[in-house]
Amino acid sequence: IRKEVGMENFADRFIVVGCETVSGFETVADGQKVDPSIVGPGIMAKALQVVEDHPDLRAIVFECTELPLYSNAVRAATGLPVFDAVTCADLLMAGFMCNPRFG
Repeated sequence: IRKEVGMENFADRFIVVGCETVSGFETVADGQKVDPSIVGPGIMAKALQVVEDHPDLRAIVFECTELPLYSNAVRAATGLPVFDAVTCADLLMAGFMCNPRFG
């Protein structure tokens, strides 16, 4: 993916972490419904471990559309900004919206 989007020059700035080892997350690959009560604790543990392993981490990006459900909990637990499909769509739409405070 990095090569296709031209990120080789910045690869050392990004930490890519997969969730395939999170219990219950295999249902995503199988096209089945994810059980948040099973997956949630694993996502939280994964996020906390990544922050511990990389103390200079400044933000988290959840690229999977199954992950926005866990964004608030990860934000609260890590104190880091978490970007997901919802926050990125909000950002995109905000770029097209008129801000009544400015005009």
